[in-house]
Amino acid sequence: MWIVLFTTAPATIRIHTSDSKTGVRQVDVGKGMTKVSSPLMVGGGIKVVMLRNGIVTAECAPIGYRFEAWPGVYNYNVFVAMSD
Repeated sequence: MWIVLFTTAPATIRIHTSDSKTGVRQVDVGKGMTKVSSPLMVGGGIKVVMLRNGIVTAECAPIGYRFEAWPGVYNYNVFVAMSD
């Protein structure tokens, strides 16, 4: 999965792809646009949390997204979401 971030200042990003602690990736990003990738977990969703100084400044956890290994319709598993 690819995630594009637009940040106004450096931040720490936590990418959650499952409910378990093993499905979490943490990345430090700078100011500006950053593209990061993270492996998907079959049956898992997605939640991205932005932190600055340990405080959550933004969170995106789309309802209804679930990664399917074998979808019934070939759809490239495309999903677009945003957070303010």
